[in-house]
Amino acid sequence: MANLRDIKLQKLFDTQQFKVNAVATDHYGGLEIKFAEDFCLTLFPTLSSKYEFSEYWRLLNNKHESGRHLVVGPLGVEEIRDEE
Repeated sequence: MANLRDIKLQKLFDTQQFKVNAVATDHYGGLEIKFAEDFCLTLFPTLSSKYEFSEYWRLLNNKHESGRHLVVGPLGVEEIRDEE
């Protein structure tokens, strides 16, 4: 709940369950997730710094505590598995 976007997203996900219908990526690191509820989440790459380990975006699994998540950055896609 660090900002208004976080608050609005939390309210949205608290009131509805979303079923994913389709996922599409592009060659630039963008991602589009289409949901059955006529809702679409679009992620696009942007860099705020030129640090070697910069990220465009990170997709986390909030349902399981497996420590796995997906990171997209200037060097491509990487699946991260936290130490268990």
